[in-house]
Amino acid sequence: MLQFGRKIQEYGNGQTGMAKKSKQNLPPRRKRMKRSQRLESAKSWLETYEGNKVVKAYRKRYGVNFECAFTELEMLGVPIDPDYKERVLESVAAQEAAKRQKRARERARRADVWLEYADDETALERAGECVSCDMFRPLEDLGLCPGCAAMLERDLIRQRDWEYSGTAFLLSDEAREELRRKIVAEYGEGLELIDPV
Repeated sequence: MLQFGRKIQEYGNGQTGMAKKSKQNLPPRRKRMKRSQRLESAKSWLETYEGNKVVKAYRKRYGVNFECAFTELEMLGVPIDPDYKERVLESVAAQEAAKRQKRARERARRADVWLEYADDETALERAGECVSCDMFRPLEDLGLCPGCAAMLERDLIRQRDWEYSGTAFLLSDEAREELRRKIVAEYGEGLELIDPV
Protein backbone atom coordinates (compact mmCIF):
# COMPACT_ATOMS: atom_id res chain seq x y z
CA MET A 1 0.00 0.00 0.00
CA LEU A 2 2.87 2.32 0.78
CA GLN A 3 4.44 1.82 -2.66
CA PHE A 4 1.13 2.55 -4.39
CA GLY A 5 0.87 5.79 -2.41
CA ARG A 6 4.34 6.83 -3.58
CA LYS A 7 3.37 6.25 -7.23
CA ILE A 8 0.32 8.47 -6.83
CA GLN A 9 2.49 11.10 -5.16
CA GLU A 10 5.02 10.93 -8.02
CA TYR A 11 2.22 11.43 -10.55
CA GLY A 12 1.03 14.43 -8.58
CA ASN A 13 4.50 16.02 -8.49
CA GLY A 14 5.05 15.55 -12.21
CA GLN A 15 8.09 13.33 -11.67
CA THR A 16 6.93 10.60 -14.04
CA GLY A 17 8.73 11.98 -17.08
CA MET A 18 5.67 13.63 -18.59
CA ALA A 19 6.45 17.08 -19.91
CA LYS A 20 4.63 20.05 -18.44
CA LYS A 21 2.86 22.43 -20.75
CA SER A 22 4.75 25.66 -21.21
CA LYS A 23 2.93 28.88 -20.50
CA GLN A 24 2.21 31.00 -23.54
CA ASN A 25 3.00 34.69 -23.41
CA LEU A 26 -0.38 36.19 -24.20
CA PRO A 27 -1.16 39.89 -24.50
CA PRO A 28 -3.17 41.47 -21.68
CA ARG A 29 -6.77 40.30 -21.41
CA ARG A 30 -8.19 43.68 -22.43
CA LYS A 31 -6.40 43.38 -25.81
CA ARG A 32 -8.03 39.98 -26.45
CA MET A 33 -11.60 41.08 -25.71
CA LYS A 34 -14.46 40.93 -28.17
CA ARG A 35 -16.47 44.06 -28.88
CA SER A 36 -19.17 43.42 -26.27
CA GLN A 37 -16.53 42.81 -23.61
CA ARG A 38 -14.59 45.93 -24.63
CA LEU A 39 -17.71 48.09 -24.48
CA GLU A 40 -18.52 46.81 -21.00
CA SER A 41 -14.95 47.35 -19.80
CA ALA A 42 -14.67 50.77 -21.46
CA LYS A 43 -17.67 52.14 -19.53
CA SER A 44 -15.76 52.01 -16.26
CA TRP A 45 -12.49 53.04 -17.93
CA LEU A 46 -14.08 56.17 -19.45
CA GLU A 47 -15.33 57.27 -16.02
CA THR A 48 -11.74 57.39 -14.73
CA TYR A 49 -10.05 58.67 -17.92
CA GLU A 50 -8.76 62.22 -17.47
CA GLY A 51 -6.84 62.88 -20.70
CA ASN A 52 -7.98 64.77 -23.78
CA LYS A 53 -6.93 62.22 -26.46
CA VAL A 54 -9.56 59.60 -25.81
CA VAL A 55 -9.36 57.94 -29.26
CA LYS A 56 -5.60 57.44 -29.05
CA ALA A 57 -5.83 56.18 -25.46
CA TYR A 58 -8.67 53.79 -26.36
CA ARG A 59 -6.69 52.37 -29.28
CA LYS A 60 -3.64 51.84 -27.11
CA ARG A 61 -5.55 50.34 -24.19
CA TYR A 62 -7.63 47.85 -26.18
CA GLY A 63 -5.32 47.24 -29.16
CA VAL A 64 -7.80 48.22 -31.88
CA ASN A 65 -7.48 50.27 -35.07
CA PHE A 66 -8.82 53.82 -35.56
CA GLU A 67 -12.00 52.76 -37.31
CA CYS A 68 -12.93 50.35 -34.51
CA ALA A 69 -12.03 52.93 -31.84
CA PHE A 70 -14.23 55.60 -33.44
CA THR A 71 -17.15 53.19 -33.83
CA GLU A 72 -17.00 51.88 -30.28
CA LEU A 73 -16.51 55.29 -28.68
CA GLU A 74 -19.53 56.59 -30.61
CA MET A 75 -21.50 53.57 -29.35
CA LEU A 76 -20.48 54.57 -25.81
CA GLY A 77 -21.74 58.11 -26.36
CA VAL A 78 -18.35 59.87 -26.51
CA PRO A 79 -18.62 63.03 -28.66
CA ILE A 80 -16.18 62.89 -31.60
CA ASP A 81 -15.51 65.75 -33.99
CA PRO A 82 -16.52 64.56 -37.50
CA ASP A 83 -13.75 66.61 -39.17
CA TYR A 84 -11.12 65.02 -36.91
CA LYS A 85 -12.51 61.56 -37.61
CA GLU A 86 -12.47 62.15 -41.37
CA ARG A 87 -8.89 63.50 -41.33
CA VAL A 88 -7.60 60.59 -39.26
CA LEU A 89 -9.32 57.93 -41.37
CA GLU A 90 -8.04 59.54 -44.60
CA SER A 91 -4.52 59.63 -43.18
CA VAL A 92 -4.72 55.97 -42.13
CA ALA A 93 -6.04 54.98 -45.57
CA ALA A 94 -3.21 56.90 -47.27
CA GLN A 95 -0.60 55.19 -45.06
CA GLU A 96 -2.05 51.75 -45.81
CA ALA A 97 -2.11 52.50 -49.55
CA ALA A 98 1.53 53.62 -49.43
CA LYS A 99 2.51 50.40 -47.61
CA ARG A 100 0.64 48.29 -50.18
CA GLN A 101 2.39 50.10 -53.05
CA LYS A 102 5.78 49.67 -51.40
CA ARG A 103 5.17 45.92 -50.88
CA ALA A 104 3.98 45.57 -54.50
CA ARG A 105 7.07 47.37 -55.82
CA GLU A 106 9.33 45.17 -53.70
CA ARG A 107 7.58 41.99 -54.91
CA ALA A 108 7.87 43.15 -58.52
CA ARG A 109 11.54 44.06 -58.06
CA ARG A 110 12.31 40.64 -56.60
CA ALA A 111 10.40 38.84 -59.35
CA ASP A 112 11.94 40.85 -62.17
CA VAL A 113 15.54 40.33 -61.05
CA TRP A 114 15.77 36.99 -62.88
CA LEU A 115 13.98 38.17 -66.05
CA GLU A 116 17.05 40.03 -67.26
CA TYR A 117 19.04 36.77 -67.04
CA ALA A 118 16.54 34.68 -69.04
CA ASP A 119 18.98 34.25 -71.95
CA ASP A 120 22.08 33.91 -69.75
CA GLU A 121 22.76 30.22 -69.17
CA THR A 122 25.55 30.92 -66.66
CA ALA A 123 23.42 33.11 -64.36
CA LEU A 124 22.65 30.29 -61.93
CA GLU A 125 26.30 29.25 -61.89
CA ARG A 126 27.24 32.77 -60.79
CA ALA A 127 24.34 33.05 -58.34
CA GLY A 128 24.86 33.26 -54.63
CA GLU A 129 24.06 35.34 -51.59
CA CYS A 130 25.05 38.98 -52.00
CA VAL A 131 27.48 40.08 -49.29
CA SER A 132 25.62 43.37 -48.92
CA CYS A 133 21.86 42.73 -49.20
CA ASP A 134 21.85 38.94 -48.50
CA MET A 135 19.58 38.28 -51.50
CA PHE A 136 20.15 35.23 -53.72
CA ARG A 137 21.10 36.70 -57.08
CA PRO A 138 23.73 36.44 -59.83
CA LEU A 139 26.89 37.97 -58.37
CA GLU A 140 29.61 40.22 -59.69
CA ASP A 141 33.28 39.42 -59.08
CA LEU A 142 33.21 41.15 -55.65
CA GLY A 143 30.31 39.00 -54.41
CA LEU A 144 27.78 41.80 -54.92
CA CYS A 145 24.51 41.60 -56.81
CA PRO A 146 24.11 44.06 -59.72
CA GLY A 147 22.08 46.52 -57.59
CA CYS A 148 24.63 46.63 -54.78
CA ALA A 149 27.52 46.77 -57.29
CA ALA A 150 25.90 49.84 -58.87
CA MET A 151 25.60 51.48 -55.42
CA LEU A 152 29.27 50.74 -54.72
CA GLU A 153 30.27 52.25 -58.06
CA ARG A 154 28.28 55.42 -57.31
CA ASP A 155 29.90 55.64 -53.85
CA LEU A 156 33.38 55.35 -55.38
CA ILE A 157 32.56 58.14 -57.83
CA ARG A 158 31.14 60.34 -55.04
CA GLN A 159 34.36 59.87 -53.04
CA ARG A 160 36.52 60.42 -56.14
CA ASP A 161 38.15 56.99 -55.79
CA TRP A 162 39.04 57.01 -59.47
CA GLU A 163 41.55 54.13 -59.13
CA TYR A 164 38.78 51.71 -58.05
CA SER A 165 35.93 52.98 -60.23
CA GLY A 166 35.35 51.01 -63.42
CA THR A 167 33.14 53.71 -64.91
CA ALA A 168 35.72 56.47 -64.46
CA PHE A 169 38.56 54.40 -65.91
CA LEU A 170 40.28 56.15 -68.84
CA LEU A 171 38.17 59.33 -68.44
CA SER A 172 39.77 62.76 -68.27
CA ASP A 173 39.64 64.74 -65.03
CA GLU A 174 36.91 67.02 -66.43
CA ALA A 175 34.83 64.02 -67.56
CA ARG A 176 35.23 62.41 -64.13
CA GLU A 177 34.00 65.55 -62.37
CA GLU A 178 31.06 65.78 -64.79
CA LEU A 179 30.23 62.12 -64.03
CA ARG A 180 30.37 62.87 -60.29
CA ARG A 181 28.05 65.87 -60.71
CA LYS A 182 25.53 63.70 -62.57
CA ILE A 183 25.64 61.01 -59.88
CA VAL A 184 25.17 63.55 -57.08
CA ALA A 185 22.34 65.29 -58.94
CA GLU A 186 20.49 62.03 -59.60
CA TYR A 187 21.20 60.00 -56.44
CA GLY A 188 22.24 62.58 -53.85
CA GLU A 189 25.46 63.37 -51.98
CA GLY A 190 25.15 60.68 -49.28
CA LEU A 191 26.85 57.32 -49.55
CA GLU A 192 24.61 54.35 -50.29
CA LEU A 193 26.76 51.32 -49.52
CA ILE A 194 30.13 52.34 -48.11
CA ASP A 195 30.13 53.28 -44.44
CA PRO A 196 32.01 56.57 -43.93
CA VAL A 197 34.85 56.22 -41.45
